Amino acid sequence: MKLRKNIIIKGIVQGVGFRPFIHKLVSIYQLHGWVLNSDLGVEIDIEGKDTDLNKFIIDIPKKLPPLAKIEEMRIKDLPPAGYIGFSIKKAFQKKKTILFWFHPISAYVRIAWKNCLILKIGDFDILL
Repeated sequence: MKLRKNIIIKGIVQGVGFRPFIHKLVSIYQLHGWVLNSDLGVEIDIEGKDTDLNKFIIDIPKKLPPLAKIEEMRIKDLPPAGYIGFSIKKAFQKKKTILFWFHPISAYVRIAWKNCLILKIGDFDILL
């Protein structure tokens, strides 16, 4: 039976060869899906035969790279997605968006920026 799991692993799992380790382990069990570094840790979305998938999950903590350490491993069942192959996805970075608008009366620029610090200088709000 084909199963799919989403696995989030927290700990020392970034910058220690963890994603290539996962890729190698996936090839042993002929699983399909992807792995990426995220804000949550390392995220793996994987599917395959139930026996192979279970062996893969058991092997992750048993065969870790030398510098890696797992502090938490969350596993969630998902419906199969029909993945073909396996990929190491590039880590995505939150893009900051700058929006400019002008106050119609005082004609100064206001800047909106997600996750920023507001610095007040006179009548100006400067978002850093």
